[in-house]
Amino acid sequence: DASLSAGLYNMYSGRTYTPSGFSVLCVHSEIFERPHETRLIRHPRYPYGCTHFLHPSPLFRAEVSIKIPGVPFTLSVLQRQTFKDRGDDTGFACWRASTVLASYLVVHRNTFAMNISAIELGCGVGAIVSSVAAWLGFEVDATDGSEQVLIDAQNSIDVAAQASGYTVKCIFKFEWNKEQADHLVKSRGGKKYQLILGSEIVYSLRSQSASLAHANFSQLVATLDALLADDGQILLAWNPRSQLESIFYDILFSYNLLSSPLDLNMLNLHHAQTDGIKLIRITRRFT
Repeated sequence: DASLSAGLYNMYSGRTYTPSGFSVLCVHSEIFERPHETRLIRHPRYPYGCTHFLHPSPLFRAEVSIKIPGVPFTLSVLQRQTFKDRGDDTGFACWRASTVLASYLVVHRNTFAMNISAIELGCGVGAIVSSVAAWLGFEVDATDGSEQVLIDAQNSIDVAAQASGYTVKCIFKFEWNKEQADHLVKSRGGKKYQLILGSEIVYSLRSQSASLAHANFSQLVATLDALLADDGQILLAWNPRSQLESIFYDILFSYNLLSSPLDLNMLNLHHAQTDGIKLIRITRRFT
């Protein structure tokens, strides 16, 4: 109704509610300068991926600077919500889980071998984890399933490389399935990765069907299994959203992959940065 429309307009600085849905306008604010379109997306920070506005939170300005404790340079990331018909929006914004995972690598850097071979799945526009891993001396490949995301990720990687003097080994498009994973390993001379990294790649909403969640998690786990060296490990961080994610653990077990939770209290991060985030290590279970 009219009162709802007026209320939403005032609350969200230029967006109005219509019977057909939300109309989206370019936003110009003295506090949050974003001269570009802002759309509704699924945001992992809110319960169960509820749809809400990215704007006007300062966490989601067009350009954000991200500081990882212990890293002597700032990561500059351009977030965008301007593309039409591009499918999944989540790769175009930076999520807390990526800073948590990057911080874990820094705090526990001495537990990793120098020049360890690593790959990040779903690096997103910031490629935060990959950039920090490169600075730590890892031979890391940054990957994502979206070509447009990779264009922006390359820019973020270049900025980080200029600041740190280190860069990722390679950045390329990679979609999760066993066939592509096997092809990637073959292209590496049969060498699998000692470390697989992923933030916000374990994803299932309550509104999703169990069969779809099972299919998605099966693709993900098959990919992880095909890429992981026998003595390697997988580090995943995400904000849990649904009980359907228990399917992910069931599939891990079927592949003889063992998961264990990791403590976030040693990461030198504010509680707001870690609240609700889950971080796990996955290794092969040998019988």
